[in-house]
Parts: sequence; C-alpha cells; structure tokens
Amino acid sequence: MSRLPKVAIIELGCQYTLLIARVLREIGFRSVILDPQRAAHWLQNNEVRAIILSGGAASVYDAEAPQPPDAALSLLHAGKPVPILGICYGMQWIAQHLHGRVQPIASTREYCEAHLSIISDRLFKETPFKQTVWMNHGDSVATLPDGFKAIGFTGMDTIAAMTNGIFWGVQFHPEVTHTVHGKTMLKNFMDIAGCEKDWKASSLVS
Repeated sequence: MSRLPKVAIIELGCQYTLLIARVLREIGFRSVILDPQRAAHWLQNNEVRAIILSGGAASVYDAEAPQPPDAALSLLHAGKPVPILGICYGMQWIAQHLHGRVQPIASTREYCEAHLSIISDRLFKETPFKQTVWMNHGDSVATLPDGFKAIGFTGMDTIAAMTNGIFWGVQFHPEVTHTVHGKTMLKNFMDIAGCEKDWKASSLVS
C-alpha cells in the first residue's frame, strides 16, 4: 500500500499554504504541496482523495495568474469525483473556470476579520450559523457557476462560500486562527472526501 499523502494542496501564491498543511497534520492528515506545473503529473500518477486550492494575491484576470491543471476538475477516485476545496483565489478560480463571474471588490483589498453567516452544509457541520472569519482578497465571486449555490455570506450579501456538492469554495482562510472554526471546517472537508487519518506526532522518528 502506498504511503504517499492522499491530500494534494495546489499552491497558488498564498502566504498561508504551509499553514494549511500544518493544520491538516494537527487534525491527522498528511498532504503534499504542489505548484501548478507539477500538479498535473502528480494527480495523474498518484491516488488522490482530496484537493485544496490555496489562496493567493493574484486576480483570476491577471495575465500571469497561477492556473491549476484542468485535470483537477475531472479527477476521479473509485469512480467518483475527487472533492475540491478552493480557498480565496482558489474559490475565484473555480467560479471563473466554470463560467461564473468574478469581479473586484468595491473598496480596496479586504484584509480583516469578517462576520460570516452560513447556510447549513456538510462543510460547516458543528459550527455556528454566525461566526468570525479572516478575509484577504481583492476580488469576489459575483455570479455563481451553474449548479452551484451560495452557502455563506458576509457584509452586504457578499458570497463567501459556495458548493455544487463536489467542489467547495470559501472566500476566507479557514487555516488561520482568526477563523475561529476553520479547523473544524477542514476536518469536515476531510470527512466529505472520505480521507482516513494517516499522521500523528508519534510517527516522527527522534
């Protein structure tokens, strides 16, 4: 049996990418961090149960914006689509790539705590309907792709989370401590993907 991680984090220019991997280890899951160029080969040649698209400072409309491989959106495991969680830029990339609409926010780049109101969904299991999250973005999803629904809002009905039951997107960063229930959300995503815990501190060799 392969001992390679089953969770792939595609790094899209986010300062928190290593933190995503650390939080996953804290809740019992190993992961591999891949740049977009390496990701396509990894996804095609290794068993992957869950994909996380990191945030990043780019706009999806930038000429040099990082691009996850298209294969990520059609990857199968045991005949079923592999779940994806897009964080911040990752959410915007999913929306734009599947023909939704992304637009700049009206003010300057948002870098602050925000108040999230959620609609019941597996990603938010055992978290409150109103909670504090950490935002860091210059664009937001204005129109959802076909088949998606909004499951979280901040401010004046800004879409802060979305899903089509296979892919999830959150406009905030669940990996940082400012997002009070973010660790629970990441655990819920691992459960959605059917991932089994494969890491514990005692696994380290001293």
